[in-house]
Amino acid sequence: MEGNLLHDLDTIGEKVRLCLGGRGGYGNAHFASATRRSPTFAENGDVGTALEVHLELKLVADIGIIGVPSAGKSTLISCITQVRPKIADYPFTTLIPNLGVMEFKGKTMVLEDVPGLIA
Repeated sequence: MEGNLLHDLDTIGEKVRLCLGGRGGYGNAHFASATRRSPTFAENGDVGTALEVHLELKLVADIGIIGVPSAGKSTLISCITQVRPKIADYPFTTLIPNLGVMEFKGKTMVLEDVPGLIA
């Protein structure tokens, strides 16, 4: 089964179960009685299934620039990349994230200007 795609998590909040856990064993509270108030033993549970998987995470950007409104995030990304976002002197100018590509020391990085955070 090497190289096969098991599942693609492409929806927000989506969950997938790859393996099932085993039945849990009885703890020491199960073995307590009137004469044995604090047993010092427990029962092991059953072994669950095991699967070795290779997970891949796809990113929108390598670096996210976040901060409060009017902190200069759009100005910074416009200075270090070729993107020209809307820049104004009022809060919440950036309504959608802006992506810019920057090359540094022979490597390219994608930067994202995230809209301002509200306290």
